[in-house]
Amino acid sequence: MPDTPHKSILDRSIFRLQIEESFAPQLKLLEQMVNYGTNLVPRCFDSSDKQLPDIVCIGSFLKHAVSALDAIHILVQEGATTACQAHIRSIFEINLYIEWICQEDYEKRGVAYFVWNIRKKRYWNRCALEGTAEHKAHQQHMKGMDTSRTSKRFDQAELWNAVNQDDKRLQHPELATVNDMFEQRMKKSGKDVEWYVPFGVSGLRDIAIKLNKEAVYKVFFGKLSEATHGQTLEQQLYFSDTTGVMHFDHIRTLARVDDVFKLTFLQVMDLYSQTLRRYRPDEEKAFYHKYQNEWRDAYWRVPKVSKQNGTYHITEGEEPPAFTDL
Repeated sequence: MPDTPHKSILDRSIFRLQIEESFAPQLKLLEQMVNYGTNLVPRCFDSSDKQLPDIVCIGSFLKHAVSALDAIHILVQEGATTACQAHIRSIFEINLYIEWICQEDYEKRGVAYFVWNIRKKRYWNRCALEGTAEHKAHQQHMKGMDTSRTSKRFDQAELWNAVNQDDKRLQHPELATVNDMFEQRMKKSGKDVEWYVPFGVSGLRDIAIKLNKEAVYKVFFGKLSEATHGQTLEQQLYFSDTTGVMHFDHIRTLARVDDVFKLTFLQVMDLYSQTLRRYRPDEEKAFYHKYQNEWRDAYWRVPKVSKQNGTYHITEGEEPPAFTDL
């Protein structure tokens, strides 16, 4: 017999209706931002040199950000606001990656991400290729795990051909110099490193520091990582103010929906602005006029959500500040 959801934990309709009623302009803005992004990707690529760094920044990072934005639009309509936070974090990371690549040494930094992806794919193929050091280590790592339902018998000839092909690709003149940077690191540590490490960067926070955005990193990444890592205690339950009794909160919820809209709008505006500045600078002024004429009111007037004893209260958002023309 099919299960039905426990209504005190999952009601698929109640919050959808409330969000549609109270946040209609913001939902429409999210949709428009997604639509704008789908057009921005090919426009920026057409304006680029169409080299590997452009493929990485536009075809991979920017397009992924638009995909994450589309996911946020889908999720927030349904009240799945906790799940939105991981996608906002993804857009934030992409924002930092693109800015860092464009900061200096654009060609090498962009190529490094491309090389790193080839090396990563080659590593997993070598994990399944019998006789390699990676295969021996992989067997040791998997010891004690029941792989009867997940293991797959790989064609060894196909794996060898794939690894050999990747080796040849990495020796291409456009990739070889950057690939050698990874090889030198691997000789020192015995393992591969993240794509930005050869440039003296230890992690995302270090990237933020080098971009003078450590404060932004601390606020955005710290809070948004909680949802990514399942550390969302206050979003899963609450205690009654009067009795102290614990109650399970709803999976679909109004909690933090206002923050979801605000953080998303902020990151997407920053991402689109810096992308235009790099690839289509003549279009930047038109973008800000679009913001002024079509997006600004919904961007600023996000209704505020508060909660007391399990009951949500929605109040009007703030007035937009005066617009300064470019």
